[in-house]
Amino acid sequence: MADQKILLYHKDSGVLRNLSQSLGSMGYSIISSSNYQYTMELAKQEKPNCLIWGDELNLQAKKSLRTLKDSEFGKHICIFALGDQANGMNMYDRVEAQHFGIDDFIPDIKNVAEIQSRITFHQKYLLHDL
Repeated sequence: MADQKILLYHKDSGVLRNLSQSLGSMGYSIISSSNYQYTMELAKQEKPNCLIWGDELNLQAKKSLRTLKDSEFGKHICIFALGDQANGMNMYDRVEAQHFGIDDFIPDIKNVAEIQSRITFHQKYLLHDL
């Protein structure tokens, strides 16, 4: 998994630290940021396999994520919405978010095994044809 690079974005430094440590201990290479603009720059520079988004999915964020997914380097990045963004979303909001580039939703930020399985699933089965 050392070749799996994950970019974590969350405004809560405690959540960022815990996720970085947990996923890092599973063998992932972790890049973390608590700044929106810096995260988007890191996505372009570092070309991670996954971006785990732990902030509000407002229109600006959705447009930025869509632009990222439409770019040559970004089309291979799995984007996951984390935590409260995934809880209680109705079907319309999920479809709209997927239109803007969100690949999956992870409601429980403490369930690292679920995060790992979703990363593996998307990398192995959904992006292999790109």
